[in-house]
Formats: sequence, C-alpha cells, structure tokens
Amino acid sequence: MLLFELADKEDTRFQPAAGLAESAPAEKQRDLSHQELKLFYDLAQEMSNAHDHRRVISAFLDRLPAVVPFNCGAITLPAPQSGKYLVAYASGQRAELMKDREISVGEGATGWALANRRSFRNADPKLDLPPALAESFAAYRTLAVSPIIKGDDLLGVVTLYSSDLAAYTPDHERLLEEASRLLANALSATAEAFGAFPSDGVLRQTEPELQSELAH
Repeated sequence: MLLFELADKEDTRFQPAAGLAESAPAEKQRDLSHQELKLFYDLAQEMSNAHDHRRVISAFLDRLPAVVPFNCGAITLPAPQSGKYLVAYASGQRAELMKDREISVGEGATGWALANRRSFRNADPKLDLPPALAESFAAYRTLAVSPIIKGDDLLGVVTLYSSDLAAYTPDHERLLEEASRLLANALSATAEAFGAFPSDGVLRQTEPELQSELAH
C-alpha cells in the first residue's frame, strides 16, 4: 500500500535569486484523484523493479510526463569531489545540452531548491541556465523544481522545463513533490539493496545513452 505524505515546508534559507518569486501556498490542497493514485502506483512499481540507480531514474523520467508535463527534465545530484551539484541525468528535448552542468547551491531555481529544500514553480527558465545554454532553450516558457529528500538527506533536485505550458499550476507542483518523494524512496531502497551512489555521486547518462545500454 502506498502512502503519500505531505512534508512540512522548511523556513527559507536563501532568498530567491533575482527575478525569482516564491510560489504562493495553496489555501487548501485537494486529495489525490483515483487516476493520480494509479499513476503514482505505476511509477512506484516501475521504479521498484529497477536494480540500480540509473534504471530507477530512467523509470522515473519515463513515467513522470504522465504525472506532470514537461519538455525537458533534469536530475541534479551531488558531486562530492567538486563540492557542487551536477546535472547527472536529463530527458526530453535537447537533454544532451544539460549533461554535466555544474550548479552551485543558491544558483538559479535549481540551486534555490537545493538551498531551501523546497519546491518552486514558474520562473523564466533562462534564470536557471548560464547565458550560452539559455540561448538554446529560448523557446522554454516556465519551469518547476522539487528537491529529492529522504529523511534528513538531500539526494538532489528534479527540474522540469516546459515550452508548451505558460505556467505550472499548484497541482502540478504538488504532484511533482509527491513524485520526487517516491524517487527518493526508490533511490534509498536501491542503495540499501545494491550499494550506494557511484563514488563521485554522479550518473552522467542522457536518456538515449541509457536506452542503448538497457537494450544490450
């Protein structure tokens, strides 16, 4: 049986970066619909069948568009050797351009989520990207981010970019938070069963590379 718990929001540790405004809290959060529960069940089952971190993340990004729409999704994980975080996995349009991008805590929307351990939505994606990369994502209109947290441990951040949506809704943000919690649980369970993350904390494959590996 799956339990979806709503985590308490922590106090802000970093103020939003210039041009970023915090999401206004919803007055009342509705219960998950039967369809949403089914989507989360399918997502959890798919990840539970994975036997390493790469396959867990692949299953997550494969199923996530049915829960929250996006055109490009990125998973940011710690890179202990540099003391920063790295876009370790990316899926969707121009995902290969996201690969290996370093992110400092507090930098852009993704860095803000790392610093504050809170979700965030509806900033200009260009504010989350370096200028050279932002030019390649000029058509993108909005983003949503959610930390990947297990207990007291910050495992990373999920960042979704959209060129189709004008804005993510409070429901989108809440569903992304729930999905990110499931991802945290799956990664933690996989680490317990099959070992911890790679020594450098990084999974550097993009979706086409991983699909090629899984096909063999």
